[in-house]
Amino acid sequence: MKVLLHINEQSKWNMLLDNAKHMLASDEKFILEVVANGEAVKTLQKQDEYSNSIFELSKKGIKFIACNNSINKFNINKNSLYEFVIVVPAGMVEIAKKQNCGYSYIKP
Repeated sequence: MKVLLHINEQSKWNMLLDNAKHMLASDEKFILEVVANGEAVKTLQKQDEYSNSIFELSKKGIKFIACNNSINKFNINKNSLYEFVIVVPAGMVEIAKKQNCGYSYIKP
């Protein structure tokens, strides 16, 4: 099952990461991708409070995608992002593409 988890609020990361962990622990086989835009892109920087969880989930196959528009808006240096973070031009366009490819959309 292909699932896209969308986050645009910094305060929702704990819930999103818990949801992802629960999904991976279930009997279902999931392909999970996280698209972060808005202020939520800040959390994809190294040394964030959720760094360990994000790093561990990436090792389990979850893709983390960041919106370049939001990166620019918040003056984030792309070198401060984890190496595994995929930067796309626009998060909302990426979400639309994924939904068009059959991904279920979940926003905690």
